[in-house]
Amino acid sequence: ISAALGAAQCEHAVRMTRFFQGAEPGLISAYSRVARQPSPARDAGLLATGSAVAVPSAFHAASSEGNEEHMNMVSLALDFFQNRLTTEYGGDTEGDELDLEFVTEGRRLLAIRSFQVLADADSNTAAACCLGELSRMVEEGSGDVGALVLLPGFRNDVAVFADEFLREPLSWLGLETCSIDILDPRISEGAPVPLVRIFLGLSEIPEPVEVSVTRMSARQIVEGFSED
Repeated sequence: ISAALGAAQCEHAVRMTRFFQGAEPGLISAYSRVARQPSPARDAGLLATGSAVAVPSAFHAASSEGNEEHMNMVSLALDFFQNRLTTEYGGDTEGDELDLEFVTEGRRLLAIRSFQVLADADSNTAAACCLGELSRMVEEGSGDVGALVLLPGFRNDVAVFADEFLREPLSWLGLETCSIDILDPRISEGAPVPLVRIFLGLSEIPEPVEVSVTRMSARQIVEGFSED
């Protein structure tokens, strides 16, 4: 077992090293900005150092502010999530039953505080945009926050992109509290464009607790005190 575990850890380290050594310099800077200390990638010396590392201008995403087309796209995405909330997750409860999936998705929608629209992006540009949103959330230091990044005309498979450029690299950066959701219009009917949702520090929803209540008459309550 120990030999198998050691081999798995070695493969993990090799994959991490190859990824960061092959990444664009601008992306290395972007990953550096969100990396925690300590983290596997920083401990291995694979990231740029210094707190003032900037992403090159080629990687900056345009803001959706002031762009009517982009704002309409954001509106379509939010409408999609709202409709999905009631169709896929139900939203109906019987009696006191709590639909945890419905509540979880609703809280995720409420957690989204910022939006980005990045048209015709490649994987490097899309990753830099997502990392920029994550960097802002990390610097603010708050939990239960999220960002929505819309990628109209995205050139690659958004699911593969999220695994290769976000989920696995972020695990090497010590960001265990970050979660990534994606939607691909080819798979999710009604989704307006490929999109990525980034969440940081989402708190757990407590499981409902069944409380057993015994009904007692006033006479029984009085008699109980009398016995004490």
